[in-house]
Amino acid sequence: MAYLPSKMTLRKEFVWNESFWTPDELGADLALWLDAEDTDTITLNGSNVAQWDDKSGNGNHATQAIAASQPAYGSATINGVSAIDFVQDALDIPVLGGESDWALFQIAEPTVTTPSNFASIIASSVQVAGSFQIGVFDTNLTVVSNSDANVAVNPTIVFGAYETVPLIFSLTANGSGTNGFLNGALADSTAVTLRKAPLTAFRIGTNRANSVRLDHKNGELVFVLGAISDTDRQRMEGYLAWKWGLVANLPVSHPYKIAPPQRNI
Repeated sequence: MAYLPSKMTLRKEFVWNESFWTPDELGADLALWLDAEDTDTITLNGSNVAQWDDKSGNGNHATQAIAASQPAYGSATINGVSAIDFVQDALDIPVLGGESDWALFQIAEPTVTTPSNFASIIASSVQVAGSFQIGVFDTNLTVVSNSDANVAVNPTIVFGAYETVPLIFSLTANGSGTNGFLNGALADSTAVTLRKAPLTAFRIGTNRANSVRLDHKNGELVFVLGAISDTDRQRMEGYLAWKWGLVANLPVSHPYKIAPPQRNI
């Protein structure tokens, strides 16, 4: 079902209306918002995705001109909500700005059952001489940051053991370091900031060289440029959990375990 500003039906149990919080409440810091549930944002080439429109208003659309590399749409779902199915596929997103503080939120369900040594990637971003990649290393879901002029080491954040289930990823970076959250709970942190500004490009499905990739279903991806508060991070997690049927995954102590976040009105 397409997203409507006044009403959204969620998994047939909930009706999302104008009183509930959505990523547009993040204002000018919202750099990218991709939502596979919103069919109006999907441009198809047959049953494949040629373009996934950015709902932030910034025009950072995810595109793929090569038909053989376009992910599929129409049959894949995450808990009954439409998702994009990446199988050796990729979508590219343009420059996302120049802030040193940023945050990434993503709903993804890995589908490859026998991962090995960074065989695959959920998402990657690249700078002049490096990248960060969320994917599988050994048997863990991990963020790896390649070294470049801004990062002198190769820090990692381990979200947890690899699973082929729907997951909420939250990654926040600032001058003090990077924190990784899985399903609303802190999983790991590093004193190194993964990917300082500028973030020059973004790719979903593979790394920029197409040398490593992850077969997965992607439901929603939100990128924030600028510092994000713990309050807004938890609102994002609550929004995603309620929309994608993952409330049971949130910690008992999460503020949106019982009810979804409300708009700032």
